[in-house]
Amino acid sequence: MAHLIDLRWIDWRFLLPKPAGREFEHLVLLGGSEELADAILACGLARRVSLQVPSQPGGADALILLHRARLPLDQAARCLRRGGVLYWEVARSELCRAPCALSCLGVRLHRARLAPLGIYWAAPSFEPCSRYLPLDVPGAFRWYMRNLYVSYTPRDWLVEGGVRLTTGSDGRRFAPFAPRYAVVAAAGDAVTRIPSALQHPDIPPELRQPAVRPLILTSGVDAGSRSVVLPFTGSGDRPLAVLKVSRLPQFNVTTEREHATLEAIRARLRGPMVATIPRPLGLLWQDDLAMSLESCAPGRSLVASSGRWWRSREQKVRDLRMAADWLVEFQWQMQISRNIWDAEETAKWVHGPLEAYATAFGVTASEDRLFAAARSRARALVGQALPIVWLHNDFGPWNVFRDQQQLTVLDWEWGPDAGPALCDLIYFVTHWAQVAHGIFDERKQLACFFDLFVRHDSPDFLLNAARSALEDARLRLGIAPGFLPILHVYTWVDRALDHLARKRSLAEAGPDPRAGNRFVRYIAILASHAERLFG
Repeated sequence: MAHLIDLRWIDWRFLLPKPAGREFEHLVLLGGSEELADAILACGLARRVSLQVPSQPGGADALILLHRARLPLDQAARCLRRGGVLYWEVARSELCRAPCALSCLGVRLHRARLAPLGIYWAAPSFEPCSRYLPLDVPGAFRWYMRNLYVSYTPRDWLVEGGVRLTTGSDGRRFAPFAPRYAVVAAAGDAVTRIPSALQHPDIPPELRQPAVRPLILTSGVDAGSRSVVLPFTGSGDRPLAVLKVSRLPQFNVTTEREHATLEAIRARLRGPMVATIPRPLGLLWQDDLAMSLESCAPGRSLVASSGRWWRSREQKVRDLRMAADWLVEFQWQMQISRNIWDAEETAKWVHGPLEAYATAFGVTASEDRLFAAARSRARALVGQALPIVWLHNDFGPWNVFRDQQQLTVLDWEWGPDAGPALCDLIYFVTHWAQVAHGIFDERKQLACFFDLFVRHDSPDFLLNAARSALEDARLRLGIAPGFLPILHVYTWVDRALDHLARKRSLAEAGPDPRAGNRFVRYIAILASHAERLFG
């Protein structure tokens, strides 16, 4: 079995048209390693992989020419049989000057007797590549710049303004200036082929057209993440739908669970809230991989909205308030129970998670004091009521899209999961505060967390707004104030345990279970100031 981490380097496979939906018989990989070849075999992309050009021409039905390869395109392409498929990575610096870059690409393809099937901007780099933006349809680049691109700094804002001014956010006009290209082509005359991500016969016909180009968003977080395929037509300004594809069969459960969760939530929600959840359009299977099809959310993500440098703090707070209001209404409608706090509830939401944390990570002296304070507070709350609700479990600004006064909440792959109300909002305000401040450095993020939840006298306008949103939600959900520090502890203990379990499932956990686990560091901050948290 190939190392799972290698799968993050071959998401370009979803761009390639495959022969009748089957694996390639013989794939030539140039510029790649043996481990990458093993990953290609393991995921069923090809039956045979060669790391060198075969001596006999015309014997391969797929050629992968990575940016490290030193062989010229026309020489490498001789290994392709007629109709064979090429994936080619090329930096603009290897071509002519910027305005002529596309002409240079066309000349090289023509000399190699290859017909282009799609030209993509590979960003931010080839390794890792987190997005493939089609440049031969105008709307995909425009949609990305409007809804996902974030100008966190004045420099980013100037770059965005320059791109809009010179290209009109048209992908075709931006194409000569893209720093890296991922080119898909076929050997022979002009042909019409469909990328493998859109080849399934049960995908709606309007998505399975040769003129449709997929914008592919990938995640380099770990090999368990999925690829998101957003198909665009030549005239469309927004995706026709959203297709989510598992990387390997062992991760299919995530896609299946999200599809079932969307159906269940939409069946229970009432009134306008139904429209805030994507419509599940189908669950498909291709090459033993689960693919879910759902409607595309209108508007832009709250990361792009609240994270933009030039937006006023009042505008950012409106994003926060809309998300908090949505969550309160959702948790009212999706309330599972309103249990009276007793020994059973204490064991489920306090003693059990804290014991699991101690078993997984051990406890420091300060964590021991924090957990003792949580247990003591839990005993003092016996007889109070705490609502148990459906949790999203990844309710971050990146999963909330806003279109004027309408929100859509995405990515329900971790639900449905029952848990105490407010946990999703604690998670949200933590990340929203970091996004709204434009903070990416981990040291500064930890300082922001401290200021938000420990240093209550902070004069920061955005942090005060986040605390106010949390307090308002607590009042509206009828939760006694004494529960709040317990919910803080439970939220980050649960996240720390989930993070470790995921790393172990992917064989990525090292000897130190705390290493690389940000949620453990959040707990350490709370533990160092337990007397303030529970004061």
